[in-house]
Amino acid sequence: MLSLSSLAQTEPAYSKGQFYFNWGWNQAQYMDSDIQFRGNGYNFTLEDVVATDRPTHIKPDVYFNPETITIPQTNIRFGYFVNDHWSVSLGYDHMKYVVRQYQTVQIEGSINTGSPFDGTYDDDYIDLTTGFLKYEHTDGLNYVFVGVDYWQRLWAARNTNVNAWNIQVYGTLGFDAGVYIPKSNVILMGNEQSDRFHLAGFGLSGNASININFWKYFYMAVQLKSGYINLPDVKTTLDDSDYASQEIVFLQENFVLGFSTHF
Repeated sequence: MLSLSSLAQTEPAYSKGQFYFNWGWNQAQYMDSDIQFRGNGYNFTLEDVVATDRPTHIKPDVYFNPETITIPQTNIRFGYFVNDHWSVSLGYDHMKYVVRQYQTVQIEGSINTGSPFDGTYDDDYIDLTTGFLKYEHTDGLNYVFVGVDYWQRLWAARNTNVNAWNIQVYGTLGFDAGVYIPKSNVILMGNEQSDRFHLAGFGLSGNASININFWKYFYMAVQLKSGYINLPDVKTTLDDSDYASQEIVFLQENFVLGFSTHF
């Protein structure tokens, strides 16, 4: 029979001066968003545009292959405990954002480019066909951020006969702030495709998670994250004077695997 100690008798899994690293995967949901397009001969807004993420099907040869490991929607974080409850971190979320093709949305503004879409629009309706617009951040709606997290132990168990096995459960609350560097895949009204990395804006997010620590050094966590994204400068063509702007609210679910230690 295993002899389990009480919570008070178990040492903290994380302590001041400890580092941690985790890698995981995410899926996300996005609220409908207005997208404004500006450029030579046009200035119009598409209202309440529906978009989704694009998770990669779970296949070991994709998720754990060094050559394809960055294709799925991934999360990376490296952190440091400033005391037994607070940590600071640097993180990267590789998200994906895809405007649903062939949806019908309202359009406000004007187009005068010599294209079939020329006209003045006053809350008219338009179909997002591939000839009019393809709009994706599929090579990454990339979020690079710094974070602050509070850790609270919720439960712990330890085998007192074999002083090596223990499990501890932590709850965390955190706040992140950073920049978005998407690689946007956009084709607008027949222009040549724009598909390049660009600093497009900033984001703020909050998160809550449950962490299960094994043998003090390893852990896994499930996390719920919500945030706000402001993108005032999304490149839409190869002409830098053409750009789109939008604000996005998202909800994200993450699963991560991690390692912590003192160096």
